[in-house]
Amino acid sequence: MEKRKLPLAILALVIVSLACGLLGGNNTSSPTGNNIVTEENLPTPTATLALQTNTPLPDDEQSYALPPLSYVEILENGVENNLWTEGEGLLNMMQYIIGETGPDNLPGVTQVTNLEATGIVEITNEYLDQPDHDPEIGDQLERLLRILFPPLEVLEQISRPQSAISHNKLASAELMVPEQDQDACADLAGAGYDAEETDYDGDDNPYAEFFSDCYVYAERTLDGRTFRVYYPTEWEGNEERQARVFVSLDALAESAVGYADMPGLRVGDLHLAFGLIPYDIAKGFASSFDPETEACPITILPLADEFPDDKYKQIIAHEVFHCVQEWTFRVEGDYDINQWWVEGSAEYFSNLIYPYTNLEFRNLDHLNTYSAYTSIFDMSYENFAFFQFMGNKYGTDTLFEILRSLSNGGSIDEQQSVMAAVSQMDENFNLYTVELLSSGVLDSGGTRIKFEDPKPTGTKTISDKGDVEFTIQPFVAMRYTANYKQEKRFLQNPPNPGENQFSGVEYSIRQNIDAWSDLPPEIRSECKKDVRYLYAITTTQDFYTTHTIDVTLAEKAECDPCLLGTWDVDPVSYANAMKKIMAQGGADVGLIVEGHMYLQFVTDGKAITQRENFAITGNGIVTATLNGLGGGNYTANGEEITVTNFVDTTDSVGIGFFGAPDPNPYTGPMLNKDNAPQNETAPYVCKQDELTITMPEMGDVLWHRVNKILPTPVPTAVPPDQPQP
Repeated sequence: MEKRKLPLAILALVIVSLACGLLGGNNTSSPTGNNIVTEENLPTPTATLALQTNTPLPDDEQSYALPPLSYVEILENGVENNLWTEGEGLLNMMQYIIGETGPDNLPGVTQVTNLEATGIVEITNEYLDQPDHDPEIGDQLERLLRILFPPLEVLEQISRPQSAISHNKLASAELMVPEQDQDACADLAGAGYDAEETDYDGDDNPYAEFFSDCYVYAERTLDGRTFRVYYPTEWEGNEERQARVFVSLDALAESAVGYADMPGLRVGDLHLAFGLIPYDIAKGFASSFDPETEACPITILPLADEFPDDKYKQIIAHEVFHCVQEWTFRVEGDYDINQWWVEGSAEYFSNLIYPYTNLEFRNLDHLNTYSAYTSIFDMSYENFAFFQFMGNKYGTDTLFEILRSLSNGGSIDEQQSVMAAVSQMDENFNLYTVELLSSGVLDSGGTRIKFEDPKPTGTKTISDKGDVEFTIQPFVAMRYTANYKQEKRFLQNPPNPGENQFSGVEYSIRQNIDAWSDLPPEIRSECKKDVRYLYAITTTQDFYTTHTIDVTLAEKAECDPCLLGTWDVDPVSYANAMKKIMAQGGADVGLIVEGHMYLQFVTDGKAITQRENFAITGNGIVTATLNGLGGGNYTANGEEITVTNFVDTTDSVGIGFFGAPDPNPYTGPMLNKDNAPQNETAPYVCKQDELTITMPEMGDVLWHRVNKILPTPVPTAVPPDQPQP
């Protein structure tokens, strides 16, 4: 059935009538709410850290529970809590790593997230270099180190090249290599590869005779570099174990080639050994070596079977980068000073070798919590995200220059000065923080490193005018939530220019990085809840400081503060709304809306409308152009807006045809509907810069916030017996 079309005269009247209306009817459809980010459940408590919650509650402290990140963290916590001396803690930790003791004396060790033990090995070497270390503990630690890293001259004597049986799982008995006494090999390993301390029956050259087949090695040469993987003889002919051997060999070669292709990095020979110790959980680490003459030794304890091949290979790539650090940068100074960049950069560069594996993401929960109050210089593996950002922003060449400067063994203060001197570091560190809190730092594989539920440094409640102070520390990704109390309008000034960097955003839209900006000069809360903002406030200077926001106005708003200001109707939305009501009468009219129709809400409960060359064209034939003011009173509760005593006065109406203007437009007062003030209620949704009013029969009409002050209307044509607006 063909739809009926309105005659042109009736169409013109409908256009004028609809254009003059603001609200109408009693449509009670519920407005859609803002996109509020909800908190996720916290992990089961294992170790408690005091930290303020990002829930908009009073400024109290909550507890976020995280497992220990590393073995070094377990060691340091024990020393700080007087559970052991450094030597005792190292002995306990090394015996646990090797499998000589259980976890009973190491609180939290079974919960460790990152199983690498390079840090413990480095700290053990540093302890042995101390002239006043406990000699008995020192002897045991030296033995344990030899278990983890057999001396190369011993390793050469107790190993042989891989045989054919390693490549043929169905090899005949004639090809089987005579089986080495593995118990004797285990005894040798337990004695730190010291034959004199081993119970054996042999001659004066036990390594060449009695222990000659403890290890087998697979070898590959590529680009002038030699890669070896040593494994226990009993793995010969075991298909599963052999597969892991060749994956290890591939990882050594792929990591070496990948790093060597980066200009400025040196890469040498690599040896990886599977320890002859009881199998428990995967642990991997590299050891100190002479980068001029020796292959870099890497130990894997034991099989790392719970890691699939891709993640296992990234573990090896991490260890290989520790070798590259020694070859290229010659790391000086103690591990506790350097670990922030030694471990953070190894995590990042291992991801460059295997960009789609993302093993480094296992540190993200710790980064989320610790980074809120801990500087990058007091973290370690968590800094993978910072080095990813640095690589994205500055490139690897600049990053290598920075690492070379850091490797000189300076103090933390000196290293902080190095980082602060990097070009535009103050701005970029703030951007790094904002990226973590919003869209995320772009990962090498194309994913995003971001906080889905950011843990804040603290929470501020803002209800009155005055100074709001935020304490900030150098190179801490500090972020505060600020809860602006409900039913208020706030004006605020930024702090005096200084060394601090600032970015802020309404919390519900924080994931849009383009929404972040300098301090917003005006904030409107809502009627039934606070408005929550997220502020990233950072500094790279070498001192603690205070960032102060000057709140100059905190006025009570009887209405919804979000409404305050001027709104301009969206032309497409208005045209669609008008088409809906025309369709109810059977008309199929094409409409184009141009010009402006403003709607302004002010703090004294007044509402003002203004049409400024507001033109509506139907089917390209009839154009109605309106100008004029209107006004009345309003109240709003965050869900519904009520307009009372509203009078809509139109100064001029022109009806043109086929694009030609009206040669004789009507001028003079014209009231809406029956020439009486309106009293209407309608649902609405107000966001920061968008307002949607649900009008009867027309549906949702969208408005955009604009910076414009409307003139005060003077409705001279109100009948004397009617109340003035």
